[in-house]
Amino acid sequence: MFNFSSLPFFDNHSHLINWDEKDGKQFCMTTSEKKGAQMMLPFYHGFRDILPPDGKGPGSCSPELQEHIENLGVNRLMVHYMSQYLKCDPTVEAVVAARNERTKKDLLGYAKELYADQNIIGEVTDLPNPMNDPLLEQCYPIKVLRLFQLEPLLNRLLKECQDIDTFTEKYCSAIRQAASEGYIGVKCHPLELVTTVDIYEVDKKKAASQFSGAKNGEESAYNELYLYVFAQTMLLAQECDITVHLHTGCTGGMAAKKGIWRNLDPGRLCVLLHDPRYRKTKLVLLHAGMSYNTKGAAVMAHAYPNVWVDCSCAVPWTNFNFTQYLEEVMGHAPWDKILLGTGQHDNPEMAWCAAKLAKSALAYILDKAVYMNLISYAKANEAAEMILYKNALKLYHLKA
Repeated sequence: MFNFSSLPFFDNHSHLINWDEKDGKQFCMTTSEKKGAQMMLPFYHGFRDILPPDGKGPGSCSPELQEHIENLGVNRLMVHYMSQYLKCDPTVEAVVAARNERTKKDLLGYAKELYADQNIIGEVTDLPNPMNDPLLEQCYPIKVLRLFQLEPLLNRLLKECQDIDTFTEKYCSAIRQAASEGYIGVKCHPLELVTTVDIYEVDKKKAASQFSGAKNGEESAYNELYLYVFAQTMLLAQECDITVHLHTGCTGGMAAKKGIWRNLDPGRLCVLLHDPRYRKTKLVLLHAGMSYNTKGAAVMAHAYPNVWVDCSCAVPWTNFNFTQYLEEVMGHAPWDKILLGTGQHDNPEMAWCAAKLAKSALAYILDKAVYMNLISYAKANEAAEMILYKNALKLYHLKA
């Protein structure tokens, strides 16, 4: 029986943890005490059922919805894992009380213990914060790698610039500057934001003809400008030797708000990737089409030499069927192009749970593969090391 519990784990996708906000400014919490609902809610990706009176913000959760959230498999898993770790009863109340005993004294120390327990060695963060924001070092128990966000830059320059030439010059300069500052990739959402059937190349001449319309908020014009920017980003990533991280899967708010989850099919990228110029860019499909088109994302990693598939949010959110999910990906994608992440935000337990679940799932899958004489014991162990952390180290040019 395999046991990968001591192997390193690399989190390929995360957001800010251990933080709060006061007077519009983020700050790192040094201590924390939470109620059960506060521990459960970050694992929920759905709509609130009590709308705010002014129509602004996400709203709140009724007692009935809170009960539904507590009964999500991922929250059941989290309580189970934490009760073992904290040596308490496997109930929400007992787990939160035991957690509070630690976090009300030293929240970062508690996070460090979790990361050390699962040997979490790296984390790629998707944040709007500046590169050298001290908040990140205060909040995270390990050093983090950074993704540069495409859409805030695009939208800011669209307001500032009056023509496509100025826009392009400033956009390209900003991406090059980000790469020089140490950003390892650009994060983008073309599948949610572009409503055309396919993602295709738009040249500068066409983008120029649509520029004023995009400034005025015309959807079709914005589509064309975004596609132009995305194509430029793919080429700039080659020049700067950085990756492009593209959101897929039904985990975020953009698709939910527009009701277009069907648009998250990563196959929409195939028209652009048919052009060999764009097959030199290292493209990471975040969330591996979760759970809308997992096989499609994995097949793209098989078919296109420049496409990696990332399983963040699938672990730990899919929990009870993550083994099936990961088997689907491993059945199609090259094993050296599979990345694991978490989609972590707010609570450090997310990455910790993900690491535990991923290691258990890999042990189960590879035990079965060895038993069925599909692979040798040594090669199975090698596969686990690649997927858990070595693929990420290689992709981002990092030392072990």
